[in-house]
Amino acid sequence: MQKSQFVNLKHMDYTTLMTQLEIDAQKQNIPFKGEFELTSFCNLKCPFCYVSNNLQHSLAKHISTNEWLRIIEEAVNAGMMRVNFTGGEVFVREDFEEIYSKTYDMGVKILILTNGTLIGDRQIDFLKKRTPESISMTLYGASAETYKKLTGITNSFELAMKAIERMIKAGLPLSLKTVAIPDILNEMNSIKSLAEKYKLRINLVKYFSDIRESYSIDKLSWRLQPSKIQKIDFGFHNSNKLDNTERKLGICNCAKGRFAITHDGKLLGCLSYTEIYTNPFTDGFCNALEKLRKLINEKEKKCSDCVNCAHIKECSKCMGLNYAETGAISKCNQYRKDLAKYCFI
Repeated sequence: MQKSQFVNLKHMDYTTLMTQLEIDAQKQNIPFKGEFELTSFCNLKCPFCYVSNNLQHSLAKHISTNEWLRIIEEAVNAGMMRVNFTGGEVFVREDFEEIYSKTYDMGVKILILTNGTLIGDRQIDFLKKRTPESISMTLYGASAETYKKLTGITNSFELAMKAIERMIKAGLPLSLKTVAIPDILNEMNSIKSLAEKYKLRINLVKYFSDIRESYSIDKLSWRLQPSKIQKIDFGFHNSNKLDNTERKLGICNCAKGRFAITHDGKLLGCLSYTEIYTNPFTDGFCNALEKLRKLINEKEKKCSDCVNCAHIKECSKCMGLNYAETGAISKCNQYRKDLAKYCFI
């Protein structure tokens, strides 16, 4: 990717620069950012997880180290500059250090999404040698009791706290997030205080979909109503309002400047929109991406509920979220509308 392809990049801070690069990449269909779901396996057993290490997954094999590295290299050659490594839990892979290090050495900026409980001295050592752009660690409460209830692991809270302290001591770029579910609601203030204690930014995951595998029979029971999510105060505000500009369904970065590859090898436009996918490991990354774009472009992108919706100005018009909620990008539901009402999605 040549700098001459982009404009207005001088005198920007790093965050603004990378944001502008992603915007420009979207306009030119350059796959600037990839999300790689390296595994479905996890050492925790959270009942609300959208990618869980259930029996079906335990019978499956990991995509090999070399296969991941081949696809990553193909994506880099196509213009990828940023990667999210996620799972499952990425640190369950014995080869994660190799995948991470070789990706880093390709010049890619890396964000790691993790529960943190497997981060020990060895993991700290290789992350210090090749510092990621960011590490995003999820908190499942602020007490050992809640952690045990939600993760199914007795000492998971202790392991998480030790990981935070290790990463801070090592000077790694750590941020925290937690999830908007009923069982954590009464600990949100304690979670905020914990983040303040360590002087770390804390974000809130507000939305759970029902599109992937789960331990829970009724995963939607883990969702909070948007009106309750609105009352959680982490010191930031929602800003989805479009200032009298009407957004169109499907006008997003899906399969343009960003893409995702699932643990079982499917290339998606994003992890929310799972209806359409192609096969990069058999077709090659570039061919699979072009096929995916064509399939998505051929899809009719109209939502029958938009015309009379009171929250049309606040809604992101995400076709992936429509599909996750209703099984069709042309349909919406009340929960989706309530999320838009409070400017969440």
